[in-house]
Amino acid sequence: EEEIDRMIDEMRRMFEGSQMSFDDYQERSGQTEQQFRDQARENATKSVKTSLVLAAIAEAEGIHLSNRQIDAALEEVFRESPTTERERRRIRSSATARSNIRNRLRRQRAIQRLVEIVSGGDQVADEAADEHDEEITASTGAESETMPVEAGS
Repeated sequence: EEEIDRMIDEMRRMFEGSQMSFDDYQERSGQTEQQFRDQARENATKSVKTSLVLAAIAEAEGIHLSNRQIDAALEEVFRESPTTERERRRIRSSATARSNIRNRLRRQRAIQRLVEIVSGGDQVADEAADEHDEEITASTGAESETMPVEAGS
């Protein structure tokens, strides 16, 4: 439901910059807010699931961001859109804004990591196998044995 609220709020903000308000659009389309909510539910569910998966990947891969990285991302946002210094100070000190930036960057880095894993192919698989072998060795206290295998057998 929170994601649906966020999506509708985003639509409202999008309409604020145009000639038509969200309410006007709603009236012309003949849909109630509840109908919009029902339509948005499937996309909201997919969005939440994707965010949860990416958050889990970020955690598993040890992807964390420093306050300095968050500040740099905020400065980039400020360069791209005109804001007053007062507004910048407010945003810099907003826990919600900082959290949103942190989450967005973490998702981006998790996606980048997935791309690295997929495009790394054998190297990543070899590293994972080596880690697995080290875990087995550590748990058994002995080197793993290898047996030669003939090709085609």
